[in-house]
Amino acid sequence: MNKARTGPLITHMLVAVLVSYGLSAFFWLGLGVFNLMGFVSISVLAAVLGVSTGWVMGKRLWITATASLAYRLALYGLMMRGL
Repeated sequence: MNKARTGPLITHMLVAVLVSYGLSAFFWLGLGVFNLMGFVSISVLAAVLGVSTGWVMGKRLWITATASLAYRLALYGLMMRGL
């Protein structure tokens, strides 16, 4: 793949990672609990789901950011319920 084709995808990935890891850091630092494996795995999962959703739904950056946020909040809710 050439750079012209991968540039937008990389931008979507960066936005999703920033949103997901930012929320993860906020949750774990705010709660005073930090688990490295959970931090990395949950954040990566939310970012991948956010990029996939944004890419499929018209390659719009705001959809990627919103989807990453929604997935991260949903995963946070599941974790707080003990699932």
